[in-house]
Amino acid sequence: MEAFALKVIENPKALTLKDLLCVVKVYSSLNYDLQHRKQQFLDSLIPALVSYLPKMSSFELLKAVYHLCLLGHFPSALLEPLLQSSTLEKFKSTDPNYLANQERMFQTVNLCLHLEHPVLPQPLTVPPAVLGAPVLDSRAVIPELSQCLQSVMEDQANTTLQERVLLLGFYFIDGVITKPLTSETDSGSAESRPR
Repeated sequence: MEAFALKVIENPKALTLKDLLCVVKVYSSLNYDLQHRKQQFLDSLIPALVSYLPKMSSFELLKAVYHLCLLGHFPSALLEPLLQSSTLEKFKSTDPNYLANQERMFQTVNLCLHLEHPVLPQPLTVPPAVLGAPVLDSRAVIPELSQCLQSVMEDQANTTLQERVLLLGFYFIDGVITKPLTSETDSGSAESRPR
């Protein structure tokens, strides 16, 4: 995969739109670590993808953004066109057979934007209309994981554990460990610091 990434870096314009979508899907699905070449790889893919914007369907654009977000990359040149009202309007006519997959991809993009806080020219969010209905997850936390988290927490002062957290109404997290943002002095008073 490293050798192929080098070929992509050297000549990304040789790839068709189908090739580019396949490349971002494979690298994000396998969570392949390009180490020191990751930024160079992504920087070569984005202009190639942007060059296909006029020919790209709204769903192809969503797939590209979805896989790039999974790679931790948030190109505004693709995010902004995806989140324009004219593009979002096209998703209203999605075949019901594909609606769940489309909603899942939008939910993931929204979650990535929420968690990563990427630096963008303007703040972007995914409108609730394309996210679908919130999922009420009735799964229980894995007992072994719960016991492990609780045993780790026994020695941690001023730290809280929340189990079964549903983030943004879509993303189920087994456990969230939170430490306070303020540091306490020996006298017990809290000292706040800007973060």
